[in-house]
Amino acid sequence: PRRRELLAHLKIPFDVLSMNVSEDTDQSHPMEYCRELAQRKGRAVAQSLKDKRESYFIVSADTIVSLGSKIYNKPADRNEARKFLSELSG
Repeated sequence: PRRRELLAHLKIPFDVLSMNVSEDTDQSHPMEYCRELAQRKGRAVAQSLKDKRESYFIVSADTIVSLGSKIYNKPADRNEARKFLSELSG
């Protein structure tokens, strides 16, 4: 929602395309991990648009949660979410 809000301020028409891509990676550094995921999503969007005749500009992003070098992926269930929040609090 925040990215959509920021783009709307530009007053340029845009579409939001969500791509499901694998989030498995060998990257252990949070910034590189996030960059790789954003690039995968951008490439997936480009691939989905390759047969279109219009021109387009792709903005791709991803958000992760990390503490130090530990990357917190999406929790599998409520218990794991509680564990993550406990580790991140304080």
